[in-house]
Amino acid sequence: MSVDHNAVDATLGYYFQTLYALVVLLKAADDELVTVELTDDVTLHHSVAALDTIEQTRYQVAHSINPSLPELTIKSTKLWKTLRIWSSEYSEKEFYFLLTCAPVNEILKCLADETDRASLQTALEIEATTVIAENEQKIHDHKERIEGCREFLKLAPALRSDLLARIRICANGPSITDIDQLIGSELRNITRPEKRQTVVKRLREYWINRVCVSLTGEAPRHITKGELQRLIEELVAAMSGEGLPDDFSMMQPPADEEAPDMMRRQIELVNGGNNRVNRAKIARWKSRNQRQRWLEDDVSISVHLNRFDQQLVNTWNDHHGPMCDDTATSTEPEKQVQGCALLDWSHFEAPQQAVTLGTSAVPAFVTQGTYQDMANDVLIGWHPEFKTRLKRTSSSPGETKCEQ
Repeated sequence: MSVDHNAVDATLGYYFQTLYALVVLLKAADDELVTVELTDDVTLHHSVAALDTIEQTRYQVAHSINPSLPELTIKSTKLWKTLRIWSSEYSEKEFYFLLTCAPVNEILKCLADETDRASLQTALEIEATTVIAENEQKIHDHKERIEGCREFLKLAPALRSDLLARIRICANGPSITDIDQLIGSELRNITRPEKRQTVVKRLREYWINRVCVSLTGEAPRHITKGELQRLIEELVAAMSGEGLPDDFSMMQPPADEEAPDMMRRQIELVNGGNNRVNRAKIARWKSRNQRQRWLEDDVSISVHLNRFDQQLVNTWNDHHGPMCDDTATSTEPEKQVQGCALLDWSHFEAPQQAVTLGTSAVPAFVTQGTYQDMANDVLIGWHPEFKTRLKRTSSSPGETKCEQ
């Protein structure tokens, strides 16, 4: 099967754009915030308190993994597509930044420094006039540049000068392969080198999801520096042994994730309904992924996980055993009600109890999901008679196997 390299480059471009927003916010002041795909590819808003009145910096991100790119010139499509956007939406409250992996030719180098842009303005005006004339005379349609040329010339000459004065180009810029280094460099005074890459990895994964939920409307579009600072504090504390990283509380399982059969049957035994099945599926998915991530970071945590699991079984048994006694002569509906209450206990109350992993408290979803994983393995259950009702031989820690 052939690979569409253009599609790969585009996908990596969107990924880089999203992560570059993280780099921008890492460099930002305490009261600043960023958005992705709101007013531009990336926008740095220079005040939390006055989003509509304060200056902002808009970023156009032109990414490529091609190691050999042609120079950006006044004839380049990307330049005119960018000028189309900035010219049509020009504001004296904004600054404009073009990040490109390509080099720039001599006439555009003034946009990379503080030198005079008068010669560039003249050259752009001549180019725009030529493009429009050739389009009108049907010599060449210039379909990818024509709108940019028109919007640029719509501005009064003084506004063109002001726009160009507010534009900066970063040529020969970084690509997706450099992103971890860029993020890590901003954390160099916060974490030790041996811990830094782990923090970078977790921060990167959190950020991708955070931007995604902002674009879907599940979270605010504006991401504040304060939110990012709190996350970094939590990650550093976790890496320092003062807590466990929480990587999955904001994550959701893939759309095609299915509830495992035995876990579903356990919930059906107590007439729990589809919503409880879905709740269990989500908690189990988060828990399994989080536990795996902890093991990847530190395999020695497996000892603590085993002890944690045994604590959960012991606590469950303290509830399930008396329930079995209390419902010994009860009707089936009454048994289901009691079993469903135990299922809800595992989701709402059990995570609040003092069950730790080593010396660290665990995220609630780990307790919730671990119980569901155990139920799927028939190590625990909700119905008073789950062992005999489920057609499967199983054993619980510290218990003998029950008969089918």
